[in-house]
Amino acid sequence: ANFTRGATPQDFSAFERLLERMDKDLLGRLQSPAISPAALEVLAKAIRGSKLRGGYLIANVGWVEDRDAIPQAADFLLNREGVMTTLVYGVLKDLVYVSARTSDIRLHLGQAFKEAFGKLGSAGGHASMAGAAIPLRVITKASDRRLVKAAVDKAVGRRFLEIMGVVKPRAKRR
Repeated sequence: ANFTRGATPQDFSAFERLLERMDKDLLGRLQSPAISPAALEVLAKAIRGSKLRGGYLIANVGWVEDRDAIPQAADFLLNREGVMTTLVYGVLKDLVYVSARTSDIRLHLGQAFKEAFGKLGSAGGHASMAGAAIPLRVITKASDRRLVKAAVDKAVGRRFLEIMGVVKPRAKRR
């Protein structure tokens, strides 16, 4: 990421030594890899279905074929005007995959993910990027796709916004 994610003097030194030996064409392909049709579909779903609230862009992309498309969408959407933090999530088989990115230096997404999703599944990350994998059965027993999507929105999207202080937590029903 152009030495913007915790680069050290040793990184710069190694870069300088390798610069004269690099294959510029290969580097270009690595920096801008081809995007699969499945990843493009996830990105399209994320763009169409995203909701922006106070600099937080949330997108439920539904069912996906490639879980790696979720963080790719989160990365891409961080460039949208007015967005400081992205949260993209979707379902693959029996897991909900969640990915977030931020340019807000006040946040630590890894800690926020542990708080929001750590008790539901595996969650963590770094200050500017985080991920989680949550078993779908922990969120809902429903099989109807509309009901599943709504339950995932509540358990993931709304929960994240609550942890971030963007929305107030809902009162628990008795």
